[in-house]
Amino acid sequence: DNMVIFSSSIGDITAIDISPTIIDKMQKKYSKLTGVEFLVMDAREMLTLSDNSFTAVIDKAMIDALFCMSDFNDAVGRAYKEIFRVLKPEGLFCSVSHANPLARVPYLRLERWAIDMASLVEGERLTLFTLTKTEDELLLNRKITGAEASIRPPATGIIDNDNQTMNKSSTTRKAGGGGQLTVTSSLEKMMEMVEESGMDGDD
Repeated sequence: DNMVIFSSSIGDITAIDISPTIIDKMQKKYSKLTGVEFLVMDAREMLTLSDNSFTAVIDKAMIDALFCMSDFNDAVGRAYKEIFRVLKPEGLFCSVSHANPLARVPYLRLERWAIDMASLVEGERLTLFTLTKTEDELLLNRKITGAEASIRPPATGIIDNDNQTMNKSSTTRKAGGGGQLTVTSSLEKMMEMVEESGMDGDD
């Protein structure tokens, strides 16, 4: 199942699922356990759970299920926002996923938590994302190798839209298939490119 587990202290656990059938099954299966509460609840709207109330949240494929929805951007964003809300400062969100890290990390950046991850080599090919609710900027800005681009300065040859309307030159040439290709560029940028290439007017 895709149940989400919340822990506020050792021996004090809340487990939620959107399916009443699953919750009923879990209540019967674990009826002898103490300190565990099973609730029918949507992870995108956990109105009865207080802010900053849990030390840990564990998800196995619940987020994966949300990504299968037609409105997954909204669904995943709301779930992450709610999980972040109920976590205590320095609390952990452990998310076990079938997805490639490159497909998850950009979405995890929706909230201010430090991201770490590990591949689970036993059994299914899964990834464990460990997210910490923190204000430590060094941890928040740490990039995940292979899952997101590092911060880089803009390329020097890019011209913004406003500047593209000034000093333009257009050249029309024959393109393949008998059509025409029009190339438009800033004269200033073209001159810079000519100088950098070592070409002059006699070439």
